[in-house]
Amino acid sequence: MITPIIDWIFIGAIQGITEWLPISSKTAIMLYAIRVMGVDLPTAYLIALFMQGSTALAGIIFLKNDYLMSVKAMLGNRTEEGIRKAKFIVISLVITGVVGIPLMLLVETVTVDIAILLYLTSLAFLVVAGVDYYRKSLGDRAATSVTTLDSIVVGVHQGIAALPGLSRSAITTLGLLFRGFKTDESLRLSFLTGVPATIGATLISLVSTFWGVPFSLEIEGILVAWATGIVVGFLCMRALVNFSAKMRVWQLSLIMGAITLGSALLN
Repeated sequence: MITPIIDWIFIGAIQGITEWLPISSKTAIMLYAIRVMGVDLPTAYLIALFMQGSTALAGIIFLKNDYLMSVKAMLGNRTEEGIRKAKFIVISLVITGVVGIPLMLLVETVTVDIAILLYLTSLAFLVVAGVDYYRKSLGDRAATSVTTLDSIVVGVHQGIAALPGLSRSAITTLGLLFRGFKTDESLRLSFLTGVPATIGATLISLVSTFWGVPFSLEIEGILVAWATGIVVGFLCMRALVNFSAKMRVWQLSLIMGAITLGSALLN
């Protein structure tokens, strides 16, 4: 049966929006693929993994100047901002692997209660919101001030996001807000380390889960979904960063906490 193009457009739109919100994009896509498109669970998971690449590409386009600056710093054209961002990306990714890979292996043998993890994440956002509100300002740090400790904190949070059902962007944004970064800077740094982490995690999952397993996917549909995911993902990133720049930390934390709580209740 050929899936209608509109369903693939919806798949791309779901990926483009949920990847940057405190919602598991893979879970959202799998639910749509199974309940609306009528595919089986393994195929739905494969679609969800493939779609990660579309928002990763959207992130590369959106943050192209940051990545170019980081690459130039590693190749010898050093600026202080470029060096800081390059170190942030590399260190956070190394820590992500150290924390995340064992957790990925662990969940294969241990049942994880997704709802409890989401409730805890929501509670953590509310704590950050309360601290910022009552202190009047948790911090106003810019991305140019990122340190090795910030990289480690983000790496640990990003590694924890390997647990099923958790949103990588929510967990890392939470850590950056707690470290005193401004709202828009927290999102940008979360996106900056999240794109290569998403690519790596997706490749690992594809190889380890589907090696040698035959699947039949509609290539035209996947391409339509990818194109939609790139466009929607880019627009969503830009809107979130611009919108968050006008907000206090407690306001963004309250919104993120409420969305995460909603995800927990749905689970």
